[in-house]
Amino acid sequence: MITCGSALRQFFAQLGDASLTADEVYQRLQEKPNNPCTRDTVGKRLRKYSVNDKYMKHLPNMLERSFLYSTGDDRFRNWNPTRDGHWCLVNGEMQQTSGEADDDPAVDEGDLPVVERPISLSIERDLEDCLARNIGLVEPGLRLYTLDGGTGRQFNTQVVGIIDLLATDKQGGFVVIELKAGEAGDKSCGQLLRYLGWVEVNLARGKPVKGILVASDFSEGCRYAIKAAPSIQLKKYEVQFKFTEVPPVGV
Repeated sequence: MITCGSALRQFFAQLGDASLTADEVYQRLQEKPNNPCTRDTVGKRLRKYSVNDKYMKHLPNMLERSFLYSTGDDRFRNWNPTRDGHWCLVNGEMQQTSGEADDDPAVDEGDLPVVERPISLSIERDLEDCLARNIGLVEPGLRLYTLDGGTGRQFNTQVVGIIDLLATDKQGGFVVIELKAGEAGDKSCGQLLRYLGWVEVNLARGKPVKGILVASDFSEGCRYAIKAAPSIQLKKYEVQFKFTEVPPVGV
């Protein structure tokens, strides 16, 4: 059964740049079959997935799942990092840390705080976007899991958390993929093990279940942890830049 969070994500993916109130979103969802959302749940989920909402200070981990932007007048739209900037928790409050480039030469960048978290969030979202469309990059033959019109992206277990990507392999076994921007520690392995246990109990029906932790690097503790958890694989991603010279107009 599709969750309200998944329904909202699919709805806004098709909405473009329009902004809607919570009531308008609820009314639109009511027009769809098997809508799982109540009016109260829609309002809460819209705030929960808005990158700049003050609600985030109570659930900072949800920043990694954010895809909406609250305009401040009870209206919500898709988050555009270029226009809306990146947001993070600073001294207990949500603050914008970057947006469109500021060319003002009077600003001394040396006096500005270095905030690494928004960059990590952007990388993790981009990585998730890429793999959701090309899940076979993680392992040949993988397919994104589907159920009742929903997909395995941001799969909400309702009990142990939200799985980044849930897939199936060539043999029909389940593959749980957890993504981390930067280095992954042993806590990431524990999180992945919870997901594996839930999938084994609730979905697998005797089929094999394994996990893949994707990160730019792994701590020594993480490597020790998987030695006792053979159902988990570690896969390192690398970001490469290629630069091509663009000629001026008319050349």
